[in-house]
Amino acid sequence: MTGGALAGIRVLDLSEWVAGPYCGRLFAGLGADVVKVELPCGDRARRAGPFPADKPQPEASGLFLYLNAGKRGITLDWRTPSGLALLHRLITNADVVIESSGINQLGLEAEVGGGLCLLAFSCHIDQGLMGHGRAAAVYR
Repeated sequence: MTGGALAGIRVLDLSEWVAGPYCGRLFAGLGADVVKVELPCGDRARRAGPFPADKPQPEASGLFLYLNAGKRGITLDWRTPSGLALLHRLITNADVVIESSGINQLGLEAEVGGGLCLLAFSCHIDQGLMGHGRAAAVYR
């Protein structure tokens, strides 16, 4: 999308399942440049239906396609040294990072600061809004 209220804003979407990717979809719909980053195993929403003709296929999940409309995508294994280095570079160039796995688990706390906005979604509702001791949304 060209133009829009958020044109020129760069968003890195590291989240998966529903809440984080939906947030990224909203950013994309308002004109932000959103890049969805997935591990090689893919977002678990790819394995959820509905699927055309009820035949599961990761590239055809209605849920995944809906949640990630308007985004660019990259497959990146941040569990490897080279993948983690690339992820560090991507975060350095982002204005907003959306994540759902705990940024501290990725060792990227140093990148989160300055003018970067971090939106963190926790799927652990049994932990309340502080899911695993961190806020559900952190703005910097």
